[in-house]
Amino acid sequence: MKLRLIPQELSVKKPFFWGLASISSALLFLAIFWQKLPPQVPLYFSKPRGEAQLAPTIFIFLPLLISLLLLFTNSWLAQTLSVYPLLKRILALSGTVVCILSALTAFRILFLVI
Repeated sequence: MKLRLIPQELSVKKPFFWGLASISSALLFLAIFWQKLPPQVPLYFSKPRGEAQLAPTIFIFLPLLISLLLLFTNSWLAQTLSVYPLLKRILALSGTVVCILSALTAFRILFLVI
């Protein structure tokens, strides 16, 4: 069985592209509004309000890159575990959900500071 970067089975392919679309749209909006961003953005929401929540602007890409890595890893695992159809769908959907949530987080940060 040859593993590919883009899955070929429809139950894995559709969520994979939805995850890519959400990350791509977040990256596009970040590229459009990059000049308007301040030097620091609130990224660490679990820390107390104030200086502790701030991170350099370039760190806004961190959740997007981590979720993209998770999407590709889950896609690879879903292709590897082809004998378990339910696990394959769970892996594909969980990667997509993480991508959508990280894109929403990037949008939230972007619209908070602009």
